[in-house]
Amino acid sequence: MKKTVLLAASVSLLTFSAGSLPGSEATERPLLHYTFDDTACFGKNSGTAANGDAEAHLLSKHSSVPGVRGSAIMCTGMADSLHLSDPARIIPNACTISFYLRPEHMRERMTAISFYGNDNRIIGLDIVKKHLAFNDYRPPESRLLQTCGPELELDRFYHVIWRMDGKYVQIYLDGKEVFKQKYELVPSDIRPQRMNIATDYHSVVAHRYRLVGTLDDLQIHCGAPSADFIARQSQLLTSAPPKPPVVRIYNTVIKETEPVKSRITADQQFVFDGKKEPVMLYGGGGFLPAASYSLRTLPDVSRAGMNVFRYTVDGKREFCGGTWWYGPDKYDFDLVDRNLDFAFRQNPNVKIILSLPASPPAWWGEQYPEELCSDFYGRTNQDYFASHSYSSKKWLEDLEKAWTALFEHMKKQPYYKRIIGITPVSGRYGECLRAGYNSQLYGKELTDYSQVELRAFRQWLKQRYGTMENMRKAYKTGSLPATIDEVKLPSPGERQRPDSSYFRDGVVDRLTLDYITFVNEQSAQAVCDFTAILRRLAGPDKLIGLYYGYLLEDALGHNRAWAGDSGHFGLDKVLRSDSVDFLAAPVGYTQRQLGCVGPSMGPAASLALHNKLWVYEADIRTSLNGGKAEYSGASDLDESLAVLWRTYGNTVIDYSGMWWVAIHGKKSYDDPAIWSAFATMYQDMAQYTAVRSAERRKRAVALIVDPVSINFRRYSLYDPLCGNLLTLSRDVFAKSGIEYDYYSSGDLGIMPDDYPVYIFLNSFYLTDEARATIEKRFKKDGKLLVWCYGAGYFQSTDPAARIRTSVKNMQSLSGIQMEVINSRPMPLDSRPAPGYQTELAPLSLKGKYKPIFAVNDPQAQKLALFTAPELAEKTAAAYKNCGSYQSIYLGTPEFKTAWVRAIARLGKAHVYTDAENVVVRAGNDHIMIHSGHDDAVNIFLPEKVSAVIRVDNGQTVARLTDKFSIKIGKNRTILLRIKK
Repeated sequence: MKKTVLLAASVSLLTFSAGSLPGSEATERPLLHYTFDDTACFGKNSGTAANGDAEAHLLSKHSSVPGVRGSAIMCTGMADSLHLSDPARIIPNACTISFYLRPEHMRERMTAISFYGNDNRIIGLDIVKKHLAFNDYRPPESRLLQTCGPELELDRFYHVIWRMDGKYVQIYLDGKEVFKQKYELVPSDIRPQRMNIATDYHSVVAHRYRLVGTLDDLQIHCGAPSADFIARQSQLLTSAPPKPPVVRIYNTVIKETEPVKSRITADQQFVFDGKKEPVMLYGGGGFLPAASYSLRTLPDVSRAGMNVFRYTVDGKREFCGGTWWYGPDKYDFDLVDRNLDFAFRQNPNVKIILSLPASPPAWWGEQYPEELCSDFYGRTNQDYFASHSYSSKKWLEDLEKAWTALFEHMKKQPYYKRIIGITPVSGRYGECLRAGYNSQLYGKELTDYSQVELRAFRQWLKQRYGTMENMRKAYKTGSLPATIDEVKLPSPGERQRPDSSYFRDGVVDRLTLDYITFVNEQSAQAVCDFTAILRRLAGPDKLIGLYYGYLLEDALGHNRAWAGDSGHFGLDKVLRSDSVDFLAAPVGYTQRQLGCVGPSMGPAASLALHNKLWVYEADIRTSLNGGKAEYSGASDLDESLAVLWRTYGNTVIDYSGMWWVAIHGKKSYDDPAIWSAFATMYQDMAQYTAVRSAERRKRAVALIVDPVSINFRRYSLYDPLCGNLLTLSRDVFAKSGIEYDYYSSGDLGIMPDDYPVYIFLNSFYLTDEARATIEKRFKKDGKLLVWCYGAGYFQSTDPAARIRTSVKNMQSLSGIQMEVINSRPMPLDSRPAPGYQTELAPLSLKGKYKPIFAVNDPQAQKLALFTAPELAEKTAAAYKNCGSYQSIYLGTPEFKTAWVRAIARLGKAHVYTDAENVVVRAGNDHIMIHSGHDDAVNIFLPEKVSAVIRVDNGQTVARLTDKFSIKIGKNRTILLRIKK
């Protein structure tokens, strides 16, 4: 972003006398004249221009107040505003803009009038630091923001004129010229798409600098203002009415005498004061395009059945909406009241899950730079909020003070009775991601090298090892200083140490392994700490949930992130926190395109073990905003509906909850068919969801993700190997037609042991305790255990012990004899072994890797052979009957539907379809089919059922059967409900 130049204009104050200014006079009837007297049409133009009506946005009868000349509009900073499209058709050249303004809040920058050409062509008249300011967001060298005039007072009407004639820009305040500068500018120069009244606009964040105040009698003329005109307009200020008393809608619509008591159940239901409602809600508020759109459509959402609204505590960016906290021990709770009141304007029956920032505003980072995340060179960076270190104790201390003050205020307000939950947002995007993650704020520089991080890391080492003697046993000889208090954070060079091995060295790289493990545990501890603060403040009857647990999404890296740096792989600690009721994540961005699954980012089944619920954030873009929708590629309404139905289908099949977020705003859901679909989905979730049953598990597959093993990979921003195992495999499993549940390996001791098949996706490292648990709980009853590349290669007695690396560790885990080939990196591609060419498929992986693990067990049945000439047809995958259990090792880390189906059938898990490249997911008495091509899909049920019913239209597609075929069109979704 270009540097902003803030200049105080040095101009003389000139009092007008009789006579006229040079140029044509603004005494003729205006082109545009908005009196705001008609509450049914605030944007009605009484000027001479044809088609000059402005579109009113979020303005209602509640916005109308007495003004200087009749009625005025009181804007609350919630993007309640007006917009005129293509203003140059009416204002082709010079213009004079006249209006009355009563500022009612000036702590943040606000815009009174602006013209938007594109994101690099914006001009406006703002209020900055209690002064009028001319904003020219055009020049490439710098952004000009020039303040002028005296300091404005709150709650007082002013008369303002803004004149642009191509030679000068002039601003008048109460009859006095307060700014004049040579400027070759008229609004048409920026080819404006729209004129905004009471806000500005930027495509990324939509309404940014929203006015909190009252506007009256807005006129736009071509000519210059005459002295008589200025005098008349200014004279009217003598009879301007005072600001009326604030009327809060929540004071009249909330009838509850006590706060609503809330909880979430395992069958995807809220329970409010004993009554159930589906965990399907609407999300919005904040600063992005979804903010004002969500408020505008809140009545539509309510008609679809959804009255729970995830909403920000104030009207700023959702993940840093802390403007109510504007300094040490300084709070503006009127802003919070005003923001929350707006939701009740739109839906008197609304219940709110309050999105509450856990990261402080930017001023905090400026005041306490030593508490910020830093790179190796001590540099810090932040934007809209403080990029605090997750090791900062001061952050949590100050946060607790601020939250305590906020809750003390909110508990006195009627709306607190309708706040049913809290979503604390922190870190990048509010998603508990560390500040250095994703190569944005800090580029490719590694973090966090702050002193607070160093102190916390040393304390963590003391807790893990106890003594320096114990630590030396785990580390390479001679690699440690004399004391733990002298240990330094691993440098970027150490963390990125090049080596031809895919894995880190468990001894040589022990400091890096310890640090990355600390990063995730420390982030998880911070989550536990600030949610514990919330639990103390909110009590037991409000829900608490947050974005966290993205174990599956970023393993691939996408050339911008190394998943272990995120802080999310401390999930097992968060799962055991009594303060957390649910975790949320967006629908997976990888494989969200049409024809793919649109997957989950986290292990929903593990959450259920801990009485928590996974919640999909359905931030689905649609074609209704024009062109193809981002990520999915949906090009019309039918394809957009297919993506929405696919999202709901995944939600219900994963026994999860969801919130819809129209993140691009504009017209995202503006079609009756979409609102009707939402209503149908809501009713389906209300009536036909259940809990995971033991009966279902006996035909399903358990997928095990290991959060700790992710740290054993060598640093890379693009990792096809773990990308295949964790990220890309989601689409394969969905297209294999099996039922499956994701678990974290931290739950090996408590997850159900009655699945017929367990697939260990990335269990590179297992302690002796974890191995003993697997031996006892899963190596029995003929279960099929599937081990992927490198499973069990690293072993230790406990997390503090020296790590042992050996192929023997893999053999004892899998029961299959292997050899390790560690000479040089080689391709891991393989082809089916003789006898399996028709049943199985070739497997491949981009790049070359070492070590290579080849099966050399004479008692094992060969399933696939390596194809690299150097490997001389060594065995890449094999099956072995180990007596009490069955075992498969996959040395090529890729899944294909043929392999998954063969594994399922061998383990006696059910396979629902033989379709190729079609998503067929089953669970929760539903089957979801999604295809990127025309097809006739065969469905094989595990038992005969009485009926199969389409959820979208209620049509019965099959009766009294255990198999049927159904046609599906290209880029369509069909969700079926099974009636037993």
